[in-house]
Amino acid sequence: METIRDKKAPERGFFSFSFENNLEKILNNLEIPDETALLLAVSGGIDSMVMATVMTKLLKNKKNCNLFRIVTINHNIREEKVSAADSQLVADYCQNILNVPCIVKTIPRGYIENLAKKRGRGIEEAARYERYRLLNMVVSEVFVQKKAFIFTAHQRNDLLETVLMRFLQGSSSVGPQLTRKEGCITYCKPFLKFSREEIEKYASENHIPFREDSSNADTSYLRNRMRHQLIPVLNSLYPGWDGAVIRGDEKRYEQLAVIKESAKKIQWESLKNKVIANFSIFQNAPNAVCVQMLYDGLDKLNIKRRIAYSQLHLAVKCAQNFYDVEQNTNKKKIFSNANNIEIGYFQKQLYIKKMPNKVTEYGFFAIIEKCGTYTVDGGIIDVQDVSNNAEKNTVDWSSVQTLPFSIKGIKQKKETTKIFVENLGEKKHHNKVFVRFLRENVDE
Repeated sequence: METIRDKKAPERGFFSFSFENNLEKILNNLEIPDETALLLAVSGGIDSMVMATVMTKLLKNKKNCNLFRIVTINHNIREEKVSAADSQLVADYCQNILNVPCIVKTIPRGYIENLAKKRGRGIEEAARYERYRLLNMVVSEVFVQKKAFIFTAHQRNDLLETVLMRFLQGSSSVGPQLTRKEGCITYCKPFLKFSREEIEKYASENHIPFREDSSNADTSYLRNRMRHQLIPVLNSLYPGWDGAVIRGDEKRYEQLAVIKESAKKIQWESLKNKVIANFSIFQNAPNAVCVQMLYDGLDKLNIKRRIAYSQLHLAVKCAQNFYDVEQNTNKKKIFSNANNIEIGYFQKQLYIKKMPNKVTEYGFFAIIEKCGTYTVDGGIIDVQDVSNNAEKNTVDWSSVQTLPFSIKGIKQKKETTKIFVENLGEKKHHNKVFVRFLRENVDE
């Protein structure tokens, strides 16, 4: 079959030819099976419009056209005419230029805002959650449970921003990967090797229309603050920092793969509302492997929400200090209890138990060992030397505490966030700090 590499470079410029050639190599390495549904999530922005153009060119004639769709979603977050115009651009482009079926999904106005409140995160996170839910729905409705690839237009700059945000927020997660599989669906980000500048150049050479999202300039979102304020500083002070960050992320990905493989040594058994496993295997594993074992146990327990690393790390530390004499008594020992999840020991078994849902699933748990600003679900914990005594107005909660301490916030239905603090140090220590909690939507 003829490929882009077999053709002579087009007159529009060698860059476009090279861009398509490199993308085709990426797609060929995916080894997409025949009879696989191909969905392109297109918003109308420059990244996704370029993806729609070039991937239609590369994939449409190689795969079954009946299984090829472009999906655009109107989130109805911005002004009604603006949101509708984005979806209309995509629909018209698919019909008049690409000759590809386009599915338009429109979310009712106000739904995303209500979903954000319910999930206790931010508008962007709620929009992302609903977007993937609708994409999955299209697969089941249109293709009737066929295997599917869902393509999104995340590119190299998005990867850098995500890795930086996770690092600054203390997350051990790696950045987005080329593929992520969930059941019969493979989510794919084929543009991760391409920069925003390369995508803009391809759009210019090929006269691809697109719409600019005005919210990209809104610095109330964390991602936009990084894009417009932090990254330009890094570019000026540390040339080449971006390549180093991506290489570091690739190393963490390889290390995480080893940790995940080691965590398989423990076998979780499902019971009514908990999972159990051999405690001695858990206790004798390295700390990083223990944390991954707990994450695997949470997956086995079908816990969908995010559980803070600090809660799992506390459980690991308590388990490591749980001596043989205590184990021989066969008494129940709780290592961690927060976010409706209890982790502990009973009769030589490690267990993770789902507790009664007395509160909503949205909250946070953190162990604070030094002064600083900590981003958590639903807000920010600001810890300063008590002598600074920051302003108390416009905060939800404030207190004077002694380092180190654990802090938990839970948001009950129709109530504000409630804060619980536990001192973790010896009473003779007097390292006093001023602590305050501020509600803020955090864009992940």
